[in-house]
Amino acid sequence: MNGLKKILCYIVLLLIISLSASRLIAENALVAKVSSKVGLERKIKQDERIEQKQETAAKEKRLAIEKASGRTQPKTKAQWQIEQLDLPEDNTPRFAVKQLVLRGNTLITTEDLLKNMPLVYNASDKRLSKAPSESLYDLRVIHEIINRPNRSRQVSSRTIQGLTQ
Repeated sequence: MNGLKKILCYIVLLLIISLSASRLIAENALVAKVSSKVGLERKIKQDERIEQKQETAAKEKRLAIEKASGRTQPKTKAQWQIEQLDLPEDNTPRFAVKQLVLRGNTLITTEDLLKNMPLVYNASDKRLSKAPSESLYDLRVIHEIINRPNRSRQVSSRTIQGLTQ
């Protein structure tokens, strides 16, 4: 009987070892599968970053070529109309301006005021195309300051007068 108990103990021990081994093998396979999935995701993200960098480089190259050749973006209708206007020559004193700051305004947000500001202010009661040139104020440089602050630009007294009107 003693011999039979020993044999049964060995058989149970072998079963436990084989179950543990198969469980370890299954866990290792799962870890390997997860690792390969993570590696694949990293590779995909890396490929996306490379593609994004290539697109950015191509866009910058295209813009540099356009700038060098003198070509620019197509003009909007408003830009085309403004170029056709007879704006007065502006010989008033100029100031170096980097940023536009509005204070004391509580009724309308600064963003709304600036968003709705025209490129050319018309102080007359006539249409823009029929207005006398002395009532037109060129505010394009103000738009440049709003869109790209912290770069110094020359702003004339006349432009400031048109902005405040």
